[in-house]
Amino acid sequence: MDSQFSPASCAIKWQWQSDNGWEDFNPITGVLIESAYISNQPKFDFQISKTWYTADFNKMKQINQKTQFGRKIRRLQYKAGRPKFSTNFVDDPMDIVPNPPPIPPILSPSIFTYPSVAKYPPTVSNPPVNPFTTIDLLWEYEKDKNWIPFDKQVTRLLEGTISSNGSMITLNFGVWSKSKGGFVVEFGPMTLTEKASGTVYRVRRYPPLPNKSHVLTTSVSNNSSYSQQDDSESDEMLSNLDQNQDKKQTVQALTKWKVIENPPNENCTICLELLSSDKTVQLSECADHYFHENCIIHCFKDKFLICPNCTKIYGTRVGTQPPGTMTVKRHPPGAMPLTGYESIGTIQIQYHFPSGKQGPHHPTPGADYYGTSRTAYLPDNKEGNEVLKLLSIAWERKLVFRVGTSVTTGKPNCVIWNGVHHKTATSGSVSAFGYPDPTYFERVKAELADLGVK
Repeated sequence: MDSQFSPASCAIKWQWQSDNGWEDFNPITGVLIESAYISNQPKFDFQISKTWYTADFNKMKQINQKTQFGRKIRRLQYKAGRPKFSTNFVDDPMDIVPNPPPIPPILSPSIFTYPSVAKYPPTVSNPPVNPFTTIDLLWEYEKDKNWIPFDKQVTRLLEGTISSNGSMITLNFGVWSKSKGGFVVEFGPMTLTEKASGTVYRVRRYPPLPNKSHVLTTSVSNNSSYSQQDDSESDEMLSNLDQNQDKKQTVQALTKWKVIENPPNENCTICLELLSSDKTVQLSECADHYFHENCIIHCFKDKFLICPNCTKIYGTRVGTQPPGTMTVKRHPPGAMPLTGYESIGTIQIQYHFPSGKQGPHHPTPGADYYGTSRTAYLPDNKEGNEVLKLLSIAWERKLVFRVGTSVTTGKPNCVIWNGVHHKTATSGSVSAFGYPDPTYFERVKAELADLGVK
């Protein structure tokens, strides 16, 4: 193997091919698949939500064990010579090495417990390395004219807050809890504020955040800490602190978490630090899934939280579907027959999205996106109407479409499907996205269930 792609210089991620293109496996599933792959197992069984799959490494496919429906999977390896800081790792396709030779094991059973998603956890021996940690990423704060790096846990929390468009985060755990009230990191001014004293320290990130190239400089101010803020900044900080406290209370009520006084000797699967290093909680409907309290709080979206280990949804999942219309028409038997359902009527669903501008939750906020129109069909029987009802709920929750890159044309900033299969032809069977398809209703219900629509 070429030395430039040695394990020490690479990051690994696993993806599966949806109707909209390549999607990342959730982090814990990706780690387990990687461990099975590098242990030279030909196949590996894993569970997402309530559905069991088999990863076949010879065919590079994931197979739904119930329906036997298969999708392609791939393993991407990125060299560290040119660091990647995007969660999509797509800055330069030339740095992608699909399915490279196996590398040494990366997980240790002594400090990493495999969750229930693994039927046959592989035997491995070395300390854990998070294959999804961005390479050469560095957050620091300035104190006494020295730049001091944040530890791994804080770095991941800072990155998670930035990626979810957060404006600030409170650090009130571990060493940060020694000062009453903790510390506040604000990403606008790039500062770290000790709440008790009001002392402010500068913060920087390498590489710099977009439009913040000034935060990483070789020359620094002689006066790197301050003891006063104007009233507007102070009011805004207190407001953000209130919002953080509200967020904690919301997540606590949503998940009904239980505080674990003596956590198991395992790593938090979000930050990969030992659970004993900070306050640990267990989610009420996830049997043996433990997380640091601060880590799981930062997984919360607007109205819901997804367990990083098993994808159990707490609350009501809401998507980022742009404004559009969903129109349902019913046709009598024979007017628009579906192959295999000629004796009954047909339900026709028409979706329409005008072009517009992307919002804050879309891939490129402020940029234009291209609209689309789609037509789908269901038989007007019990099964068809059940799926129609579920699709209507998914539509109201903005889960049917999203803004992304079209797999067909490769064009970015388009309205595309969000992973819920639709039959867009009246005939032609599976290959033409039409009927007949004996397992379609079972598959589409499972896909909707994965989004929390049941």
